[in-house]
Amino acid sequence: MEEHKKDYLNDFLCHRTRTIFGEFVKLVKDNEAREHDCYAVTIALGSDDFVKMVLVDSIFLIEFLLRYGGGGGVHQFKANFNFNQWLIIYIMHEICFLENQLPFFILHELFDLARVYVNEKRVSLIDLIYVFFKSTYEVSSKIKHFVDLINKNSKM
Repeated sequence: MEEHKKDYLNDFLCHRTRTIFGEFVKLVKDNEAREHDCYAVTIALGSDDFVKMVLVDSIFLIEFLLRYGGGGGVHQFKANFNFNQWLIIYIMHEICFLENQLPFFILHELFDLARVYVNEKRVSLIDLIYVFFKSTYEVSSKIKHFVDLINKNSKM
């Protein structure tokens, strides 16, 4: 999976955005303390490794959402990813584990910084998440991560 994350990062930087990589790194680095506050447990990584983990995992997830629900669906996936229904289920399962949560605010800010367009139309991260989960959720800026999004809306 780590090799796919690197491929997705490369594809995102080369084909999805004109924002330079250093701007993404700076955004994650500048928000490191806030990102740490979103985790229930202490992440035992040095600063550079933590920033790398958040950045690579965030962009992988954003690129996955763009490919899955960003205006072309399944056929947008590269053949070498061996994309199938089981992979969708696996990724959905993985992003819902509490220990796998990425701070929602950083996903949103990275996505906004990238200024992503699909078919010449600006898309939102929330729209992509809706497509992926095939449900409508009430979304708030106080959401910490995907499990928080689901938990807040399952109580309604």
